[in-house]
Amino acid sequence: ETPPPPMTQAPKSYIAPPGSYGKIKISIEPTDTKYAKDLATYPPDKSGLWTAPMETDGWFLEHCNIRSECTKMADVLDKLGTKTLEEWEIESLRSWFANHNLHIHEHHMHEDNIFTPFMQTRINLPEKLTTDHVQLVALLKAVMTIVEGQLASASVLRPAFEEYQKMLFTHLKEVRHSTPAAIAPACPARGSA
Repeated sequence: ETPPPPMTQAPKSYIAPPGSYGKIKISIEPTDTKYAKDLATYPPDKSGLWTAPMETDGWFLEHCNIRSECTKMADVLDKLGTKTLEEWEIESLRSWFANHNLHIHEHHMHEDNIFTPFMQTRINLPEKLTTDHVQLVALLKAVMTIVEGQLASASVLRPAFEEYQKMLFTHLKEVRHSTPAAIAPACPARGSA
């Protein structure tokens, strides 16, 4: 069977909607030479090695998917507002959050056990990109405690979810900003995968 041709652009559903990152400030400058493990072999900016649009990379698309999930859930919570939730709405929220929780834990496990160790053989990976996972998991656990408890209204959940989403989006933006410098030096062929 012939494999499909490589993507030349990301599906529209994966593109970040305008303003989805808001005015989030990032704290990582990936072209700073302090991240270069071997400056001669792996200069800090390898964005020119990308042979396809970065937006078609699987890792990039996965982060877009996570952001899209959370953006849509924030809209759902806003629509539900302060009304008393019906049992089916509670069960739907619990089901969605159980799957999101699993998705985030599996994603972090993949990054922490496979991707990050490989990256660290090529660059001095900014520590913040992995240490954020601990705080994100703690914020998600706080959300899950509310979801699994007495969930009478979406408004009870909204503040904890908003705090989690804000940190998550900051983390994803920092990863997004670092991607051309971080992925390309470690794996220049990824752009064509």
